[in-house]
Amino acid sequence: MSTMALQTLIGTTLIDHKFCEELLDGKRATLLTEFNLTNEEREAILAVKANSTQEFVIELHEWLAGGDGPVHFTSLPGEERGQAEEHVDKDIFLIECLAWGLLRAYGIKGPPVPVREMVKHPLPIFKRLTLLELSLGLYDAAYRPCLDGSRLIVVDPTKPRTIQRTSTARELYVAFCRSTRATELGWPSCEQPRSHSALFARCLLMPDAWVLSACTENISVESLATRFGVPIKTITQRLSEIVYHHQPNLGEPLADALFSLNDPWRDRFLGFVARQATNKVCSRQLPIQEEIITWLTGNPGLYQDVKYMLHTWQKPRLAHQPQ
Repeated sequence: MSTMALQTLIGTTLIDHKFCEELLDGKRATLLTEFNLTNEEREAILAVKANSTQEFVIELHEWLAGGDGPVHFTSLPGEERGQAEEHVDKDIFLIECLAWGLLRAYGIKGPPVPVREMVKHPLPIFKRLTLLELSLGLYDAAYRPCLDGSRLIVVDPTKPRTIQRTSTARELYVAFCRSTRATELGWPSCEQPRSHSALFARCLLMPDAWVLSACTENISVESLATRFGVPIKTITQRLSEIVYHHQPNLGEPLADALFSLNDPWRDRFLGFVARQATNKVCSRQLPIQEEIITWLTGNPGLYQDVKYMLHTWQKPRLAHQPQ
């Protein structure tokens, strides 16, 4: 079950000081009607006894992670795991909540997220934040505080649009970490915001529920990247973060479908999967089913493309079958 509504509520408490005060000061039941919560989530929230945002969030996080409620946390991909052991579940959970809270505050219901417009029309927590287009040379984008108290997110307009979007989202997180609200919350790793900024950008531009919904369609990774307005590498990374935790047996049904094909198509599909997974041409007999399952499950991007290719190949054949 998705925890989108619950995380959106928590995110709203993080960015909206007035909402948070009312939530903790007797208006909780009324405020909860604004969110599409399950009965279980609603009861858990009403049962929380907290005097601060931090206590409120910690209690809900413990409820979710402790087994009393369902939850799937984003998992950092392998290439980031080694450098980010300090990314505990709670920090990742907070980052996801912050992203959902911002999406709600701006009324954004689906991709692509207009992150440039978000910076151009900043919320109160981003007081005096401005977007500036300027060629930076070494950087795609950068956050810079000014002597007069204003703050800039400087974006290189010569970079591809998808790069501009992801880098702007990344610097928006840095701006939040430098905000008064982040200080009030005791936000994790405020002194090292870039250790979390890329993860936040992926959560903001590619929320897990939206990505999982899109993946139910017969759509290629390239088309997913276009829909969300991000580079292919970034959507592939996001798929690796979230899909496995929601679908741990991801590759089995697709592997069954591939092995059920007639020759020569079975061998062609299996050979393609093997080449993509191992980055080399198969010089031996074709892989066995367990290998295909492992490759497809461990690489959601490959899974999505193979599923799309199989559907595209089968569609005209199914249309010409006798009724």
